[in-house]
Parts: sequence; C-alpha cells; structure tokens
Amino acid sequence: QIHLGIRALDRIITNCLQFARDLKPRYRRLDNPLRFLEEICDSCRPTADKAGVLLSCSAKGDLPVEVDPDLLSQALLNLVLNAIDAAKMRSATSTAQFKPTVEVQSDTIQLGEWRIAVKDNGIGIAEEDISRVFDPFFTTKSSGTGLGLAITHSIISAHRGTIGVESVLHAGTTITLTLPQAGRDS
Repeated sequence: QIHLGIRALDRIITNCLQFARDLKPRYRRLDNPLRFLEEICDSCRPTADKAGVLLSCSAKGDLPVEVDPDLLSQALLNLVLNAIDAAKMRSATSTAQFKPTVEVQSDTIQLGEWRIAVKDNGIGIAEEDISRVFDPFFTTKSSGTGLGLAITHSIISAHRGTIGVESVLHAGTTITLTLPQAGRDS
C-alpha cells in the first residue's frame, strides 16, 4: 500500500511540474505521421484490450509534419487513455451488444495543418463541464489529478495549435487537435 501511495504522489508531483513549466517544442520532421500515431495506439493497446475496448488508428494524407514528437506523444497518450476510460465506463452500464471503441484519426492538409481526432463512444461529457475540461485540477473521475487534459492543452498551445471538444452525454466524445505546419514561427 505504501508503494502505491508513493507512486500516486510521484505522478501528482510530476504532473504539477509538467503543467507549471514553460513548454518549448523541439520541432522535428515526421515523414510518416500515421506510423507515429500507430506507435501511440500500440502503446495504449494493452490498456484498451484489458478494458475490452477496440482501438483503431487511421490517416488520410501522407504529408510530412513538424512537431515535437515527445510532447505530442504525451498529449495523445492523455487523450487516448481518457477515451479508453470513457468507453470502458459506458460499457460497464450498457447492454451486452454495446461495443466500446476508440478511434484515432488524422488528416494532413496541404494548406499546412495536421488534424488529429480522438473519438470514443463512451460516457460523454456533460454540457456544463465541456468548458472546464482543460482547467487545471478539474476532473469528474474519482481518482486522478485533473491535470492530464490541462497539460494536453498546454502542449497543443505551445505548438500554436487548437484543441476542440464535441461531446454527447452517454454517446461519446471527439477531441480534435489542429496543429499548424506552415509559418509556425511567424
């Protein structure tokens, strides 16, 4: 029990420090954005499998992108793991025919944007909570710090990108990231 408590405190402190620091992306060219997303999904697959959630990854466009892969990995891991939790929670209260799913979809746009959507058919977010999901320490979960989505928002903002949320309670959520590629330094 003590070891579990220490690990939980370590995660909280790490998250607080991550949130508090000034993020400066170290841009690198990714020639294969789909492969990058597949690696994120592959690292989340054991969690999804254990939760009984079907996790898929797809992409349109094959243009190279420039991002900080370490920071973006962290942001996407937060989103995908939250989506798996949401789908699992809905599955626990649904009929046997319900199939919990999480999809990671990407599109590289020739006009210089990379869009990534993380979609789940989970429990959804109450309308009154949508505007607060990126606030530090806000959470509707019984465990956790409420910093995961705040850190994700900070990472996307540091890339000069945007993050949007669409959700229907008891039907699912889509979080869309839009990362500029052309003229990012202007």
